[in-house]
Amino acid sequence: MLPDFIGYLAETKANIRTDLYDRAVPLLSDFGDGRLEVMDRHGVDYVVLSLSGPGVQIEADTARATKLARRCNDRLALETQKRPDRYGGFAHLALQDPSAAADELARCMNDFGFKGALINGETNGVYLDDRRYDVFWERASDLRAPIYIHPGNPPDHSHMYEGRPEMGARPGAGRSRPAATPCG
Repeated sequence: MLPDFIGYLAETKANIRTDLYDRAVPLLSDFGDGRLEVMDRHGVDYVVLSLSGPGVQIEADTARATKLARRCNDRLALETQKRPDRYGGFAHLALQDPSAAADELARCMNDFGFKGALINGETNGVYLDDRRYDVFWERASDLRAPIYIHPGNPPDHSHMYEGRPEMGARPGAGRSRPAATPCG
């Protein structure tokens, strides 16, 4: 966790017990001795770190999301380079712009030695199988980049329902039903 991203993490607060959430931010923010002590105590030699929470994929402003993702990756690279024997990194990507996300993935893997990326299953209601993401998936394949898809809460309104009001309605809503007729 990085300070610029705590607001995004707060979006998940409803899913986490308050006492756990309050303890999580300091633990997730530790790149030093505290994290290493916990790793050693549990026999963990190496971890691949990634930003926690929904991150920039819930950001409405594409330019801001792209800028923050890059800042996150730069900071994670600094931390992983301090302890390359203990830490690796997964890129944080702003999939609002799939082409820019593909470029950022390549930068992180080629320049920083990141192991791949962690992304959420949807970005602002658009699922990862939407054709707009083809450029991203093609580049990830070319890079042989592992992509961890983090599950999340479903969006309030999915992109796949746009222009299809019948798909977003409650079952039976808006339909007229024939009047019941008594039998026999």
